[in-house]
Amino acid sequence: MIKILVVDDEKMIREGIVMTMPWNEMGMEVIGSAGDGLKALEMIREFKPHIVLTDIRMPKMDGIELLRAGKALIPSTRFVILSGYDDFAYAQQALKYGAADYLLKPLSEDELKKILTKLKRDLENEINSCFQQNTTRKLIEKELEQFYLAVRIGDKQNALLRLGDMFRNRAFDMPTLEQYREIIIEIMYSLLNISGKAPFNLSEKVLLDRLALEDLLVGYTNVAELKDWMYRFVENLMDRLREHREGNYQPMIKKALEFVEARFDEDISIEEVASSIFLSPNYFSHIFKKARGECFTDYLNRVRIEEAKKILSEGAYKVYEVAEMVGYHDYKYFSSVFKKYVGVPPIRFKGDSDQE
Repeated sequence: MIKILVVDDEKMIREGIVMTMPWNEMGMEVIGSAGDGLKALEMIREFKPHIVLTDIRMPKMDGIELLRAGKALIPSTRFVILSGYDDFAYAQQALKYGAADYLLKPLSEDELKKILTKLKRDLENEINSCFQQNTTRKLIEKELEQFYLAVRIGDKQNALLRLGDMFRNRAFDMPTLEQYREIIIEIMYSLLNISGKAPFNLSEKVLLDRLALEDLLVGYTNVAELKDWMYRFVENLMDRLREHREGNYQPMIKKALEFVEARFDEDISIEEVASSIFLSPNYFSHIFKKARGECFTDYLNRVRIEEAKKILSEGAYKVYEVAEMVGYHDYKYFSSVFKKYVGVPPIRFKGDSDQE
């Protein structure tokens, strides 16, 4: 329902508008009326009307001041100026400040109804458009969250799959090529923010300039070409990021080792360790082996077995208790791993069969 506020210092005119117009039939309701601009401004602040019908000459605050102050409060509010013939110059001034229309007194009911019906249609179109844009934006942002996450953790395959899912989502059924260009530009800038200070050569740095990028994308004349460009951009960017990360992976590996040292006695997994340093398990496994010369599982087992050897040497615990203390909940599996790394089962290492 479109909300109307009527403002006029002449009570007869004010009440006449309120009482005579077929508001319900027009899909509108009068939320109040005021005899001066100051009171009207308070009502605008409180009730947020869609349309304000206001006289120009009023005490305390005239119609033009009300228009300016009301627009500052709620820019989307439509103001229709009611003016006498002698106030026509003021009405023209009001139009400059954003009045939607004006009517000369005495008012014609048919003319007022015609103006209000037009404004109602404009408002409804605007509201529907905003709703659709917000809904589309939310759908796009939901898809983008997963895409950006894949980029951030270095999962190239998943990032490209997510990109494909996004373009197949109905939220991307945009009617114009220009809209596709805009969303691709926004995605690209977000990717550059995610990638941080990864090295780019001079030709790539040109992409950091929005105007240069827009000029580049103007050369693509259909949606398929734009999508193909985006796929290639993401693929190349992630390859470059991978190279950059692999050249600087030692700090990440150090954090992973610290994580294992602190929690090797818990039921930790490679997924958990990789997540702690914001990498995908596959990528973490790759750089870990490259840095350490062994796979992560071998390293974790070796840390646990070394600790188990220390505890067993003390002779204070049974073998199954030691297994639990270093993160193994299956005694037989612990014995198997221990023998693999030490050469003898834990019971022989301890040298006391009664401790089993």
